[in-house]
Amino acid sequence: MSKTFVSSRLGIAIAVAGLSSPALAQFNYPDFSSVAGLTFNGVAAQTGNTISLTPPTGPVAGSMWHNVPQNVGPGFVSNFTFRIRDIQGLGADGIAFVIQNENLSALGGTGGAMGYATNPNFPAQIGIGNSVAIEFDTFNNGGSWPDFGSDNHVSIQTNGLSANLPGQANSLASAIPSVNMSDGNIHSVRIVYTPGLMQVFLDNLVTPIINAPITLTNHMVLSSGNAYVGFTSATGQEWHSERHEILSWDFTPAIPAPGAASLLAIGGLAAMRRRR
Repeated sequence: MSKTFVSSRLGIAIAVAGLSSPALAQFNYPDFSSVAGLTFNGVAAQTGNTISLTPPTGPVAGSMWHNVPQNVGPGFVSNFTFRIRDIQGLGADGIAFVIQNENLSALGGTGGAMGYATNPNFPAQIGIGNSVAIEFDTFNNGGSWPDFGSDNHVSIQTNGLSANLPGQANSLASAIPSVNMSDGNIHSVRIVYTPGLMQVFLDNLVTPIINAPITLTNHMVLSSGNAYVGFTSATGQEWHSERHEILSWDFTPAIPAPGAASLLAIGGLAAMRRRR
C-alpha cells in the first residue's frame, strides 16, 4: 500500500459521517496546479503541481496561507501531504501547520524557527504571534535551545498572543514518530480538533501520534471563531538545508461528534485501499 494519503471524495464523505456539519470540505487542493485563494510569503512558491515552502538553500523561510480566515473555533479536520527531499548536509529544518490570527503576510524566522517562530539566536527575526503551530521538525537545535533531543519530532507550539517560540518550554504536546519525515517519501497528515482535544496523525491514520487536551481559545484570540490557516518552513545554513513541499491540502471546519476520530481514520484507510 502506498504511504500517500489521498484526500478523495470517498474519504471525506466517510470522515464527515462522524461530524455534525458541514458535510463538504471548505476547500480542497488535490494538488497545486492551481494556487487560487492562496498567499505566499518569503521564498514559498508554486513549483509545478506542488508548493515548495523552501528550496534546498539557506538560510531562508517561507509561508503559505489560505486567503479566507477559517472557522477553527468549533472544530476542524485538515489533511495534507508533504515531502522533504534534496537534503543538503544534515538537512533542516522542517514544516509547520499553523493557525494564526495576525495577517496574510505572517512569516517568522529562519533555521529552527521554521518560519513560524522567533529564532532565539536571531531575535530580530520575530515569530508569528497569536498562533498555534504543529511542527514537523527535522533538525535537532539542542545546541541552541532545549529541542526534544531529536532531529525527527512533532510538537504543538504556542506562546499565546506573543511571538511563537520553537523550544520545549512552549510545547503543549510532542511525539517522536516512527517514520523518518525527511526520507524523500510522501507523508500524510491529518489534524482533528474539537475544543478540548487536538489529535495529530502521521501516515498511520488509525492511531494519533499526539492526542492532547487543547482548547485553542486558551492560547489565542480568534475573530468570531475564525483564524488563518496555512504552512511555514525554513532552512538553516546552506550546508544544512532541504526542499520542503506540500503536495495536497484540504480543510473542513466542523464539530466532531463522539467517535469522529475513529471514523475519520476508517475513512482515510478506505480511501487508500480504493487507490491500491
